[in-house]
Amino acid sequence: MTDNKVDEKTLALLKAVKANDVEAVKAQLENGSSPDSRKSPAKKNALMIAASRGYSDVIAVLLNAGAKTSPTEMLMNSALHFACIAGVVRSVELIIETGCELNKPNAFHKTPLMVAIMHNRLEVVKLLLNKDPLLRVGFLYSDDSELTLACQQSDLRIATYLLDNFKPIVGIKNELQIALLRAVVQHRPDVLNLLSGYGADIDYMDMFLDPPIFTAIRAKDPMILQYVLDLGADVNKKCFGGDTPLLFAISHDNETGVRMLIKKGATVDEEAARTRLEELRIETNKRLESMITAVEVVIRDAKKSNGGKKGESKEKQAGAQTEERTKEQTKEQTEEQTEEKNVEQTEEQQEEHSGESKVEKQNYEQKEEEDADGNAEKDGANEDKQNDKEGKEKE
Repeated sequence: MTDNKVDEKTLALLKAVKANDVEAVKAQLENGSSPDSRKSPAKKNALMIAASRGYSDVIAVLLNAGAKTSPTEMLMNSALHFACIAGVVRSVELIIETGCELNKPNAFHKTPLMVAIMHNRLEVVKLLLNKDPLLRVGFLYSDDSELTLACQQSDLRIATYLLDNFKPIVGIKNELQIALLRAVVQHRPDVLNLLSGYGADIDYMDMFLDPPIFTAIRAKDPMILQYVLDLGADVNKKCFGGDTPLLFAISHDNETGVRMLIKKGATVDEEAARTRLEELRIETNKRLESMITAVEVVIRDAKKSNGGKKGESKEKQAGAQTEERTKEQTKEQTEEQTEEKNVEQTEEQQEEHSGESKVEKQNYEQKEEEDADGNAEKDGANEDKQNDKEGKEKE
């Protein structure tokens, strides 16, 4: 009974929070509802809901009632994560003032600062970094840093703010150079221009990264390759594997790239180029043979499948024909039986009629005989009378 009352109170509080009804929230809290109420541990609690909607007044009421900022939902997002996503500065300020942990990552290894960057919340980013400039963690939790995330957005104001106010993080990974390389991969010439303007090296290479020109060649995107060349990329600098851009372009069957590199002044090693072309020819032939084999297998399987279907179709047709013949035979038998019955009935009727006719004929003949006998008797009687009359006259 008590559990039902608690559930009702929880639902009532959450409903008031969603409605942004401050007075109703206060009333529910005074009625005994917990400020940390939620339907289940995987769901958002009241504070998270208010934070995700930017309801600053409700957040203030819940925090004053003792709501905790540390709980998370099933994806490990805290109330601060949701406030940073919503982008309402006052909501973020209220939660920060409680002394909560500012850099706790969620299930996707994203800190509150990172989610603010991902949602283009520039003012929230400024607030967090003014609160603690060391909130930038770089690649500590994942393959994304604050700068690389900012450079992935269509709006580059946050990236510009970070570059203006903070030095790129350089450790095992170089944040600025990785951002530049990803700009090539993502076909973002605007980001290339931005980063090169802040000192990104267009020819940078380390044990993890080849120069961006190789990424542009691999992508087979003439536009992005032209941007890299225009930024002054060295057309003869070898990658970590020892290839020049020209040989790399030949290996990747990038004819347009080969022409662009030669036009830009790439050195042509004729022997190496011919060797690489022969390797490309052999590799291409292997791929073609493999593709031909695969296509033939598909065609053969399709024929088998169609043959099987045809066989099934023939069987179905044969079955249908047999069934049709059976129906016709049954129909014929039924018609024959019906006809025989009709003939029998007709014969019986004829016999009955014939019997009746015979009886009638016999009766008729008998009557005629009787009539003849009667007439004979009458004639005899008349004759006797006539004789008597003649005798009397003679007398």
